[in-house]
Amino acid sequence: MPAPLTRDPFADDRGLAKRKLRQLCKQVERALMTALADDCHDTLLLDLMVHTVLPWPNASRLLVAVAPCHPEAEIDRDRILEHLYAARGTLTDVVASCIHRKRTPQLCFEVFNPQAAQELESTLQN
Repeated sequence: MPAPLTRDPFADDRGLAKRKLRQLCKQVERALMTALADDCHDTLLLDLMVHTVLPWPNASRLLVAVAPCHPEAEIDRDRILEHLYAARGTLTDVVASCIHRKRTPQLCFEVFNPQAAQELESTLQN
């Protein structure tokens, strides 16, 4: 599991906000939410929700944090990751069609339980 963030991933060394990077992550997040809901034919992936997309370490690779839609659902992290990486080609194609960049970022995935995903979001907002 990735280490918790200690600083804003959308700021550079001088503390300046990277508006375009934040914009890219939001575009990818929306594209993946749509892809998991509509374009994905895997029943396991249909039950996932994209919680956040972060630069990992920069815009060339993005970390996609997903969690089951139902908090009471039992999480088989390894199985979910296996299905996500099997569908990565399709998901990357969807992202490529939704963003306007020369190169499509590489997607990395992490599965959180819903409580951990909410803690991650609150950490990023503070």
